[in-house]
Amino acid sequence: MSAFPEIQRFIETKDFAHIIAFCQDIELKSEEQTRKYYPVYILSLLIQNDIKNARLLWNRIPSELKAADAHLKPIWSLTKHIAQLNYPMIYKSLTGNYGTDLAPFIIHLKETFQYRTFELISNSYSNISVNDCSVYLGIPTDHVLKYTESQGWTRDGNSLQPVPIKAKDSHVKSGNNLIHSLADFVLSLEK
Repeated sequence: MSAFPEIQRFIETKDFAHIIAFCQDIELKSEEQTRKYYPVYILSLLIQNDIKNARLLWNRIPSELKAADAHLKPIWSLTKHIAQLNYPMIYKSLTGNYGTDLAPFIIHLKETFQYRTFELISNSYSNISVNDCSVYLGIPTDHVLKYTESQGWTRDGNSLQPVPIKAKDSHVKSGNNLIHSLADFVLSLEK
């Protein structure tokens, strides 16, 4: 039985945007009900790469709850490590014991963080040492070599040459398209 039955289907489908929306909704309705969801809320924000809102949420959590909840302090330390891009400490924090209820969040956070980091390396570096790549991805060097080779990277001694990852099509409008959409919306309101 899950400790979070209200959001179990979102956990199973890895729909962290809905988990955040659920947590925001209960935070507005009831501080008492929100208490058990603070760890889930912060971890979901981290999964979505929303460090700023994770920090703001931490500031809203009552001090007595921060002291009483065994998971909040380690999650806050993890948040700080992510914000500081302290890769060794991020991966060390991710191996901590967060309990079975938070395990799906920790596992997914590690996966998404590693993927985002891999994507950044792929698109930012023309060459990187195997050891640096190992630190950034939090995996042993032999796994780095296998994984990067499977992704089409080439190796020259102790150096790797990444292959850029093509950006996925985004449904976010920008520039002139956004201005035109906003203008159309305003015009429709005036009618």
